[in-house]
Amino acid sequence: MKFHINTSALTRQLPTLILFENEKESGRVPAIISGKVQKFVFKEDDIVNVFDLNHLYNECKKDKKFAAKIKEHETLEETKKKKNRLKGPKNFCVIQLCKIGLRNISLNYANI
Repeated sequence: MKFHINTSALTRQLPTLILFENEKESGRVPAIISGKVQKFVFKEDDIVNVFDLNHLYNECKKDKKFAAKIKEHETLEETKKKKNRLKGPKNFCVIQLCKIGLRNISLNYANI
């Protein structure tokens, strides 16, 4: 239980998403309030809003230290979109916002 996630068969804590900033937990869903696991519906828009991922991404775009890496990532995504237009729309993965290593921000997904 490294991150205090109950992995028993009857738990309501799985899946759990945890946002880390500078190696410290800054958010998690589902939240635990007064020892009770709060209900959370895992939809893309809800996850983006709970962790404020758009704001974090825009902050990182402004930081010169990460500007080149973000530009490279966006160029790759644009190329992938052009190749996949004939195959139909693809679902966007929220976790990709954090995979490029911006400001020591990571989003961990636990489903054991």
